[in-house]
Amino acid sequence: MTDGVVPRAFGELNSDIVVSSTPVLTMLALRFVKDSIPVVCEEHRATPSRSRETYAPLRNHAGELDALVSLTDRSTEWLRNDLGPTAPRLLTIPNAIPDVFYPRTSLSNKLVIAAGRFVGVKNFAAIIRCFGRAAEEHPDWKLRIYGAGPQEQKLRGLVRTLNLENLVEIAPPVPDLLAEWSKASVFAMASRGEGLPLVIQEAAAAGLPLVAYDCDTGPAEIIDDGVNGFLVPDGDESAFTACLSQLMGDAELRERFSESTSIIVERFSPDKVGGLWLDLFTQLREEAAETPSRADRAAKRGAELAASRNEIEDALPASAAEGMVRDADVIPDLVEYLPERQRSKNLELAADLLESSDVPYRWLAGMDRSRHALAIDASDRTKLEAAIENISDPAVAVHYCVGNSALTVSPWFPGRHQACPQQKDAANVIRLSRVLPDHPGVTFASHFECDIEMWTSLDGVHLEPPRKNRLYDLAERSEFESSDSVTVSDRIYPAFSLATDRLWSVPDFPIDAVYTWVDDTDPVWQEQRAKFQHGSNHEYREEAVSDGRFRNRDELRYSLRSLRMYAPWIRRIYLVTAGQRPDWLLDDVSGLTVVDHADIFVDSAALPTFNSHAIESQLHHIDGLSEHFLYLNDDVLFGRPQFPDQYFLSNGMAKFFPSPTKINNLEVDVPPHLQAGAKTRTLIKADFGHSVTQGMLHTPLAHRKSVLQEMEERYESEFAQTSHARFRSPTDIALLSSFAIYYAYSTQRSVPSVIRSAYLPLGAEDFAERLRSVSRRSYDSISLGEPAEDIAEPTVVDEAVRNFLEEQWPIPSPWEETR
Repeated sequence: MTDGVVPRAFGELNSDIVVSSTPVLTMLALRFVKDSIPVVCEEHRATPSRSRETYAPLRNHAGELDALVSLTDRSTEWLRNDLGPTAPRLLTIPNAIPDVFYPRTSLSNKLVIAAGRFVGVKNFAAIIRCFGRAAEEHPDWKLRIYGAGPQEQKLRGLVRTLNLENLVEIAPPVPDLLAEWSKASVFAMASRGEGLPLVIQEAAAAGLPLVAYDCDTGPAEIIDDGVNGFLVPDGDESAFTACLSQLMGDAELRERFSESTSIIVERFSPDKVGGLWLDLFTQLREEAAETPSRADRAAKRGAELAASRNEIEDALPASAAEGMVRDADVIPDLVEYLPERQRSKNLELAADLLESSDVPYRWLAGMDRSRHALAIDASDRTKLEAAIENISDPAVAVHYCVGNSALTVSPWFPGRHQACPQQKDAANVIRLSRVLPDHPGVTFASHFECDIEMWTSLDGVHLEPPRKNRLYDLAERSEFESSDSVTVSDRIYPAFSLATDRLWSVPDFPIDAVYTWVDDTDPVWQEQRAKFQHGSNHEYREEAVSDGRFRNRDELRYSLRSLRMYAPWIRRIYLVTAGQRPDWLLDDVSGLTVVDHADIFVDSAALPTFNSHAIESQLHHIDGLSEHFLYLNDDVLFGRPQFPDQYFLSNGMAKFFPSPTKINNLEVDVPPHLQAGAKTRTLIKADFGHSVTQGMLHTPLAHRKSVLQEMEERYESEFAQTSHARFRSPTDIALLSSFAIYYAYSTQRSVPSVIRSAYLPLGAEDFAERLRSVSRRSYDSISLGEPAEDIAEPTVVDEAVRNFLEEQWPIPSPWEETR
């Protein structure tokens, strides 16, 4: 019946525009709707999370569409990369928050609320578990979950199992949740996948502080982390529990988050979202009137896109334009693509524009540290807009924003003689960047623009910023006449007076990085390892001596690249080795010191060693090491811009990142790394009276040298025993990955925190899918886990890892030789 009805119904449509909402409907619309009618697909789900089968109809026919609209920028960028040159016009238009009255929460009821269909992807079981743990500290709080679905009985059983019947209520769906939001004080979501969840938007409209997993798409596009809610690393129940507990126990924090939910309401207002759709529909109608054939419209768009790319490439320096390839080693000016360089170049672009138009400005410490921000008096707006309209460089992109929200889906390129966006008059922030393509369709500058904020006068004396920043809610107009300045990349910029002060929250002490590394292909090292492994009467566990524990896949090269890209504030790097040196490492390098085990071990009789626990126990002996440092294995890489306060408080306290993995209390068949964790528990309990049950995430680990020195005196025998164990043994302490962290916490010198991290077990059956998932998401830290057992297809894995590393970190560091 459908085969007959659909062609007839679609073929008889005389609409101005047809919008489909699923890949299959899109395919049918393209086949049966008249050629003259533009067809738009609104992809309502997170495209990266679709199965291959459900995505195929869209992928196969996307090039025929007049436009493909996603709910989030991350879905749009994923489609851009996946579809490549066959992509149609790609836009991001979010859901609007319905324009109805939302009763505001009073924040007086000690109630956490959640809502949705009871299916696996919504992960309500995680909310129940995390709430149960948080309720141990806050027993007067309750959790209410509205919904229904196939997992309802399973969830009710979990509530009984955890003995939470008096604290957790599972309620049936209600026709209208508007009144229910206002009864709660916190909203929670633990979904593994979302598009752009309306349930979070509505909760925000009611003023609820928000806690959600940072899944592929959705929550991150709504929640401003640390402003109106918490974005928790996906799947990290320990961090989710900590965030819930923090909100449940801090009324002032709830009040602050609640006040800031207005940012979300403004970002997704019906007027703003409706304006985006109206602009798109207007353009599509004009194009259809000019070019009635759908195929001709697609061909015309492709030609225009190719011409646009060529125009940008022509505007680039010759050395960059000649290097439009993936191999970083043949692009001489790739340093220009580093995030810190892009940020400073875009700052120069904005400052030059303001100075050339005689507009006074001041540098500002904004909330988003990936971008520089400049403030101007809104009375100078006309001069600024005239200067922007006269930009001749075709690579300069302009986004008009209200606060942090873009008013236009795509940037405006005034140098390409495009019409100025109609929404510009509503903007109070103008975002500038110069686009530098790597190869067609890929850009590096999209997250490192410079923002120009227009500050408005309330009374002729004071100026109010258009959005939150780290310095002012209100400033005197005379601030724009101050002589204070800051220096960025050797250029001096006028600044607000407070911008030149050391902020209480910003660490200003030196921080070093320490790597441990081994070359498992070195024949001398192999001979020594075999000698001590087989020449001893000791029976070592497989984990302690497996090849995987020492395998070198050249991860160090890329970890150093990631550090240079995303943590350039590291003062010095120490590379600790067994007298080895990577063959690609330059002999004379600034900022990196190679340290031999012999230089740090107190007792040379303990060498050679093949035990990472032993090496960890001696790293604080490195000559010249700063008080504060990060410890990294060579398989740990930075995935996005990092800042010192992610690892240390400004008072010097270190931050640590607990893992949900438990240190089990087992007697037999315990692997060495868990035995070391149990040793930590024994020592901490003996000295401080509490038990530790969690390991640490495999991320950069923050430490203080003075803590380690103090511990070496206090636990002299444990340090000596561990340092003399040539291979991992049951008596080891895991100093840097566990013991020192909990010791510092127990002596008030470290605090738990959260980090967005990804762990890639190389031997996992779904390794390829995990690799793809990590490639399309943003993480602070990414680590590669080498299994103790042999990998089934080592050649395939080696090639996949190499390609992944080269794609994610293509820019050579200053410490490596290039071909």
